Amino acid sequence: GKARRDNRTQDIEDAASRGFGPVDKVAARARRERLTADEPVLAPPFWGPRTLEATPEAVLPFLNERSLYQFQWGFRKQGRSLEDFMVWARQELRPVLRRMLALCAENDILHPRASYGYWKAAGEGNDLVLFG
Repeated sequence: GKARRDNRTQDIEDAASRGFGPVDKVAARARRERLTADEPVLAPPFWGPRTLEATPEAVLPFLNERSLYQFQWGFRKQGRSLEDFMVWARQELRPVLRRMLALCAENDILHPRASYGYWKAAGEGNDLVLFG
């Protein structure tokens, strides 16, 4: 109610009065060193990039059919409710998707991959510097 609104207004006024001045880099660095002095630096399991390969069937459960049909394939709801659209899509579009996946499997043309990795890095101002 009113008390909550008054508290929010006070918080906004307090933030405005403090302002958003420049960050004291020396103080921030000293605070970070103090807080992390006893913490060991974690080592990743490997350095550099790795690529994972999967079968199309493995990634299919993660496919967002609504996004695929509406935003990639361009089918619109056209005044239907989302529920009605999805019922229609399951009947009309899902068989097309299955045919496309079968065609991809027959011709060996779909190879899902994901890349990830760990690199040594450092911050320099607003930049992130990666070391090779």
